[in-house]
Amino acid sequence: MRKRMSMALFSSLLFVLPILSSAQHSNDKCNRTQLKENIRTYSKAIALNPVNAEAFYLRGNTKYLLADYKSAIADYNKAIDLNPENRMAYYNRGFANTKLGNKIASRADFSKAAELGIKESADLDSEEPE
Repeated sequence: MRKRMSMALFSSLLFVLPILSSAQHSNDKCNRTQLKENIRTYSKAIALNPVNAEAFYLRGNTKYLLADYKSAIADYNKAIDLNPENRMAYYNRGFANTKLGNKIASRADFSKAAELGIKESADLDSEEPE
């Protein structure tokens, strides 16, 4: 039974990882249509594995690029719930909170990101990076 579960998990990872890699790569240079397609792709990965913190994090990044800051924060929240050591989720959630005017929350996120190793976030005072 345990071996079958391990094989099932391994098989699902073989399917999900290429999806995530492909979608993340296309986030770099794409239009709104492609970003929306990436969200659908990440959502499929999440449906296959609802404890996939990386998929929530990447979908949050894509929603941030679409200026859907509330939804991005929801995905960053889930990514952090699943992996509390995800320093980039705190860091990026800080920027999303900044966009919504949530200065206290953004400072807390930047502080936590700094604590987890993103030193430059300690200097951020709710401002957009260059």
